[in-house]
Amino acid sequence: MPAWRPPSAPLYPDLDQVSTGVRRPRRWPRVLTLTLLGFTLVLVLLGAALQEGRPRPAGPVAEALGTIPPLVVETDSDNEAHPPPADINSDFACSRDALGFVVAGGTVTNHSSETSTYSIFVVFEQGGVRLNDARAYVADLQAGQTARWQATALSSTDGELACRVQEVERRAS
Repeated sequence: MPAWRPPSAPLYPDLDQVSTGVRRPRRWPRVLTLTLLGFTLVLVLLGAALQEGRPRPAGPVAEALGTIPPLVVETDSDNEAHPPPADINSDFACSRDALGFVVAGGTVTNHSSETSTYSIFVVFEQGGVRLNDARAYVADLQAGQTARWQATALSSTDGELACRVQEVERRAS
């Protein structure tokens, strides 16, 4: 009896090799790559279209760190004549301190009729994602008096950051 030998051709040839004998390249990696590129292009165009209608902050500090215009500043106060958010003056700005931490600051004027203590809550964002927050306090501010406030986020990152006042509370002292 002759010795056993392995067959010279595979028993179950690949279907792509049956007709020509040459293996054709697979198409699914190319289709997947083109699909992912198309999806990415749609997302980029959609993001650009959404950014078109947004107002851009003005001024050197806003351009450097991007002060976010507040949509609504929250408060627990029922005072409709002089709500606490209206006491935050328009000089609100963001900057970096000597250690690279982000600082928000400005002035607050007490428009109520009595001495008050303020709590100012600031949110820091990077690329639309909330990065950190901080709170500033101004104690015993007399009626009609103006004082400086400052809130520092204890994190430092590279790149463009933005900040906004999210909540202002005023309590009689």
